[in-house]
Amino acid sequence: ADGGWVVTWQTHSFANWNDVILVHRYDADGVLVGDPITVDETEASLEKPVIVATRDGGWATIWMERDNDSRSAIAWGRVFDATGDAGERFAIGHDISTANFPDIVELANGDLLTLHHGPIDGVSTKSLVTTRITRDDPAVPVVESVDDIVSAANNAQLTALQDGGYLPSCYFGLRCRKNPPRATACDRANEKKRKNAINGE
Repeated sequence: ADGGWVVTWQTHSFANWNDVILVHRYDADGVLVGDPITVDETEASLEKPVIVATRDGGWATIWMERDNDSRSAIAWGRVFDATGDAGERFAIGHDISTANFPDIVELANGDLLTLHHGPIDGVSTKSLVTTRITRDDPAVPVVESVDDIVSAANNAQLTALQDGGYLPSCYFGLRCRKNPPRATACDRANEKKRKNAINGE
């Protein structure tokens, strides 16, 4: 709102070697504002922090926390106001055992929307899950939609549209037999491989 920006990253604490998610604030001239803000710190593995600036001058951060033993993961979120004060950490979605590739955007009405790829409600089928975080009650995210997909999806991303809508997307690997809708793409890839083999490439 004031022309500044925020950045987030994951690092290790030299004091205890915990994983830490940090945020740096910069003003409109690119000058660092204050000390780094700790978003989360834990003995588990913290990964893939994503941040979005909000129109009220604050920001929201989401990230993955992965268990070092089971390697299962959950997506967490935290909303900050313009002064840098943080709300409580909250889980994105519900009953998530493996939440991968989280992303977050601010919608036209000021709500936040997150996206992650993973199973939900204990079902092993992986899905693209969008979760709405309202400005009135950010600590109670509500699952917006669940789109069933195959497990080959990666790099889920969200784009907020000017009309208030949004566009979720992800990258699919080529696995023709398990996903007939992608057979056309697979056929093209296989045909290219066949031609290269014929040409000795």
